[in-house]
Amino acid sequence: MILLTGATGTTGQETVRQLLEKGAPFRVMTRDIERAKTILGPDLDYVAGDFAAPETLAAAFDGIERLSLLCAFAEKMVSLELNAVAAAKRAGIRHIVKMSAIGSAPDAPTKIRRWHGEIEQRIEREGFAYTNLWPNAFMQNFRRFAPFIKNDGVFYAAIGESRVALVDVVDVAAVTVAALTEDGHEEQTYEITGPRAYSYGECAEILSRILNKTVRFESVSMDASHKALVDAGLPASLADALIEIDQMFIDGFGAPVTDVVDRVVGRPPRSFEVFARDNTDSFT
Repeated sequence: MILLTGATGTTGQETVRQLLEKGAPFRVMTRDIERAKTILGPDLDYVAGDFAAPETLAAAFDGIERLSLLCAFAEKMVSLELNAVAAAKRAGIRHIVKMSAIGSAPDAPTKIRRWHGEIEQRIEREGFAYTNLWPNAFMQNFRRFAPFIKNDGVFYAAIGESRVALVDVVDVAAVTVAALTEDGHEEQTYEITGPRAYSYGECAEILSRILNKTVRFESVSMDASHKALVDAGLPASLADALIEIDQMFIDGFGAPVTDVVDRVVGRPPRSFEVFARDNTDSFT
């Protein structure tokens, strides 16, 4: 049996859809079953559990062979996921498929990659079969620009003309499902990217063509981006971590393209053009 955590998020919802399509048996762990039913539907196999309440995890993990470990971005992410790792060890779970970040390592130069690296290291040290998923920036993150694109035909970010091999969540979920339902993905780290690296200026040109309106990208300073995140309610320390990612992109870290989707899923990854066409309602 497969257990999904983080199933109500962007990647989790698509993973649920693809597991249902594949006909694979799975269970969804959630802190709030009624809320999860409103998002995912009433007919799934739900179990209550909370990383922050380790005493709830034994029942949730009972009978599970493969765990999809996905925790929302939070300051306590390391301790929360390590609670899950400890519970998985006690429950005899054999394989953990962990949603992580490109370049994760305990000594990585950025906070988010250090957090994920520490968790990955613990999973390996505890003797689990593991699959680490390292997706590049999601195309779906462009939805946060939707109000600006709708109203003003412009969006802002602090990455200049850097190129990023943006990946569609559809492809991230497809790799996740393969790792959860097939053998042969153990002790693998999959760096998941789209088919090519795009600048945000190129993304603006693509959106302009598909939406049949002028869309512009304007780069802003790191300070301005940080202030916008904090003004939106994000704790300053988490805003710092996100700004570090923008700096990674400026340094070219997000530009390399891999063949992971081709190899693991058996088809090419989706392009930004396809994403934009499929999500025109979000931007108009």
